[in-house]
Amino acid sequence: MIKQVIVSGVLLVMSNAALSADLGLEIRNCVPGKVVMAALYDKAKSFEDDRHGRAAFAVTSALAERSTLKTSFRGIKPGRYAVAVYADLNGNHELDSNFVGMPTEPYGFSRDARSSFGVPSFEQAAFEVGEVGIEQIIHLQ
Repeated sequence: MIKQVIVSGVLLVMSNAALSADLGLEIRNCVPGKVVMAALYDKAKSFEDDRHGRAAFAVTSALAERSTLKTSFRGIKPGRYAVAVYADLNGNHELDSNFVGMPTEPYGFSRDARSSFGVPSFEQAAFEVGEVGIEQIIHLQ
């Protein structure tokens, strides 16, 4: 009985490891000495409606020591995702904007998706994560 439980536990750990991957982010045009915030989304509505990362599937932040920053989301399940990032120049943990809603801090999206006004659609920024890790390069603008 104990042997069966141990074998089952090992198989469970192995199956969970096979169902997750790492998403590497290479974020370019960073401001050295400033924190870069990244939000990972798995739903279109969350991505398109969320201005502060509160509806994100996962969030991470890292201090940019140089103009290029490498960070990651670890252990995510295969699926369709989009990423939004910004440089938090003033340390308030929010993407600041002017009176008409245009961002005043550097920002970017996966696949370097752009929109002439507002956030690009989830489809423009979305990418597939399989069982093997993937990397996205994002340029802050």
